[in-house]
Amino acid sequence: MLLGSDIMALIKCQECGKEISDSSKVCIHCGYKLKNFKICPECNKHTKVELDKDNIHINCECGYNYTMNVKQIINQFNHT
Repeated sequence: MLLGSDIMALIKCQECGKEISDSSKVCIHCGYKLKNFKICPECNKHTKVELDKDNIHINCECGYNYTMNVKQIINQFNHT
């Protein structure tokens, strides 16, 4: 019997293109580190997360773009 937390999705490694678990931190095939990646909410592919001084940017190949100010994120956590 599978529980909700037991379900695993397969995604393609951005480096070698082989299938890996969506919870992987490193590709088991080529060793590519996925730590600066998030799953895109639109297409479910690994998408690179870019950080600058003030913002977090997610820009996916599918066209999904998201930017959030770091100070807003910190304020959200401080008020919960």
